Amino acid sequence: MKVLLVEDRPIVSAAVTASLALEGLDTCSVSTGAEALPACRTFHPDVVLLDLDLPDMTGFEVCKKIRAEFSVPVLILTARKGTQDKILAFESGADDFLSKPFEPLELRARVRALLRLPQEPTVQVDGLRIDPFRPEVEFHRQRIQLTQIEYDILRVLVSRLDEPVSRESLLDEIWGGEFSGSSRTVDMHVAKLRRKLCSDDDCPIRTVRGVGYKYSQGV
Repeated sequence: MKVLLVEDRPIVSAAVTASLALEGLDTCSVSTGAEALPACRTFHPDVVLLDLDLPDMTGFEVCKKIRAEFSVPVLILTARKGTQDKILAFESGADDFLSKPFEPLELRARVRALLRLPQEPTVQVDGLRIDPFRPEVEFHRQRIQLTQIEYDILRVLVSRLDEPVSRESLLDEIWGGEFSGSSRTVDMHVAKLRRKLCSDDDCPIRTVRGVGYKYSQGV
């Protein structure tokens, strides 16, 4: 499934792209309204995420142009929160409206709904239960609040049970390919995640020397 993101702020574009990649979605990003229609014609997206405040025209105008030519669902992503903006968005042909800042989990849930994809199931492994709607887990009956990055790291590791996942893969999947930091960033967040879950002696998140980390069953 393919997503077209029309967003002029690179930091937002990178964060949204990395979040949607966790759902296996292929994202194409453009930064102006003028680029949106040609991208729809060549990329053939299954859903469009559209900012309202673009440098060359409003998102309302872009939405009308897309709606005149395509039946693709459109989700408005904007810092605007006013009722009038929501009304104008829907009158322009938008299917949904999400105000910034937003939780990545909510964004992914709304995209799944527009794509008519099944909602994410609760993940359970041994004593771990991952909440599908918020960055929380239950580990051996203890409820633990995670940051979004800690939550995403845990989801990636659990999705590949007992398989080593390199630091580079975690950087690419969670932070996006344009992230310029080092692999020590991953180590820092994994260390915090481990401290929240358990002691080092019984933690299922294992270090794989020279590679990265893995989540081991039965620990």
